[in-house]
Amino acid sequence: MEPEIVIALDIGSTYSGYAYQFSSDFKENPRNIWMSDSWSRSNNTHKTSTCLLLKCDTLERIAIGEVAERRYLRLCDIGTEFEYNFFKNFKMILYRKDFATDENPANRRNQVEDYYGRHIPFTLVMSKYIEGLKEDCLERFERYDGKQKPRDIGKKQTTDAESKPVINEKKIRRVITMPAIWNDFAKHAMRESAVMAGIPDDQLIIALEPEAAVLHCMYLSDQENKYMEELGSAGNKFIVVDMGGGTVDITAFKVLKNGHLEHIMMANGGPWGGQSVNDSFSQLVRDVFITKDGLSSFQSCTRADLFEMELEFERQKVAIRGKKMQDETRLRLPLPEEVWYKERDNILKNEEQKYSKYFEKTNNGLYFKPEIISDILFNQPMQLILERLCSILNVESARSIEKIILVGGLAESHIVRTKISEAFLHRHILVPSNPVCAVLKGAVLYGQKLDIFESRISRFTYGIGTQIPFDPKKHLPEKNKVDSTCKIW
Repeated sequence: MEPEIVIALDIGSTYSGYAYQFSSDFKENPRNIWMSDSWSRSNNTHKTSTCLLLKCDTLERIAIGEVAERRYLRLCDIGTEFEYNFFKNFKMILYRKDFATDENPANRRNQVEDYYGRHIPFTLVMSKYIEGLKEDCLERFERYDGKQKPRDIGKKQTTDAESKPVINEKKIRRVITMPAIWNDFAKHAMRESAVMAGIPDDQLIIALEPEAAVLHCMYLSDQENKYMEELGSAGNKFIVVDMGGGTVDITAFKVLKNGHLEHIMMANGGPWGGQSVNDSFSQLVRDVFITKDGLSSFQSCTRADLFEMELEFERQKVAIRGKKMQDETRLRLPLPEEVWYKERDNILKNEEQKYSKYFEKTNNGLYFKPEIISDILFNQPMQLILERLCSILNVESARSIEKIILVGGLAESHIVRTKISEAFLHRHILVPSNPVCAVLKGAVLYGQKLDIFESRISRFTYGIGTQIPFDPKKHLPEKNKVDSTCKIW
């Protein structure tokens, strides 16, 4: 069945969103893709945070995204947060090697931990989140945004009260994105979660994130296509580095004569995304405020205090993009109140504190300098990314590749772009506009052109072990094997 509309859900470790396109629009102009613009408080208005709030006793979905974050903090203020399950960054459980190694849903390895240590099966948590994204998307077809009418499909069903557009569910193709480096257990868990959320299995397509990003880069405007050095030209080879919130996917592609694509090598990568920077920050502030007895002042903080601090850091982190801003901006350290009043002077009085040069005390509070992000927090993930890129480019099939495409949220970082450019001076580092939405838009295009990838590199090779009688006229001497009956194979 040819779809009349493709809806893509890009569910990231940190941020998620949806986009859609009618097939008729794709034929007229492939770049005509609709994305949600309702996440107004987000750093990126087309995406919202990957957070979920459930009611403990009924597991009713209360909210997703930034709405869930705000409601959770409000619940903490009134002291009723224990009656709810709050989940954040839960997708990264899929990267664990021991995830879903059996079919027992009660296995802790297959469960997500909420902010208070309670466990719920991953597929249930993810299905609730997908359900929230799906419902918001379908509601969009019946809303005006003040400027233009959302398109709808199917006939209008007239009632006594009003006429509302009806979506023909059977004519929707849905695409969900996944990192290419995930194993089959993780991919199966995402598909199972989507089906639990009400998406029919026969209408569901899985798109690997680097592949989706490539498609976005193949359908750019003429001006941007020129800047991206005509990536879609036959014979082009390039590496795509998809740097999301949780993982970094590195994949190499070649454009064939018919405009289709093939993989040059198997996908590579690791858990070195933007969340690793946040985790390093959380660890750093704990290390800074170590007391004389070796305990961190943060041990007395509530989860809500820490959560609010992490949210503020995430908002300020993305502001450090251009070099000018990096030189001029001081970022306020949003310490929990209990830590602030107890320890604010200690960090600056101790000259032996190795982090003290990165902090500055003012009448308004404690600030940390932006260099702490580039000098400390980005060090480990960037080192791992650069090492992996070097090893890939040393493979014979990739040595001739001159273009490296950066997409994902980290691709917006001036720090990341600079470090990669300095490490690979003789290669072209290219970043499309709005790289954070490259996977989301590309996933819609993938739903329109399922056949564009002609070949992929299999994660495994398969064969059958067999043996035949040894024949010295045909077989190499080192291939012979003698069994217990002295017969030679």
